[in-house]
Amino acid sequence: MAEKHTSVFENGLIWFGAGVSIAEILTGTYFAPLGFFRGIFAIIIGIKNLGKVNTVAMPLSWLPLISDYTREADKPVKATAVSTAVYGLVSCWMYVIGMGAAIFTAESDIAAIMLKAGLGIFCFKP
Repeated sequence: MAEKHTSVFENGLIWFGAGVSIAEILTGTYFAPLGFFRGIFAIIIGIKNLGKVNTVAMPLSWLPLISDYTREADKPVKATAVSTAVYGLVSCWMYVIGMGAAIFTAESDIAAIMLKAGLGIFCFKP
């Protein structure tokens, strides 16, 4: 029986799914005090230490797992490059969503943000 190897596209999809996360959105709320443009700059450059989170450490922490997923891909080097790029871009987008929501609602608590966004049924705040 032939072994099934993942394609570059399939690996990109796996890491797209991993990047779409409430954790990244929550992390994005920590950028709100910087304002929109300075926050975007800090997200893209990834050098701002926000006390609670270092924006470089979170995406980099996934690299060993990415390498484990891509080691048996049809094209391991390309699959690793695509997976890393996709995960990095999607993570940045999730950070921007969280930051934008925190700025728009003037809240830093994710439950309060969801309530103000009309998603109150999904988050009960005591």
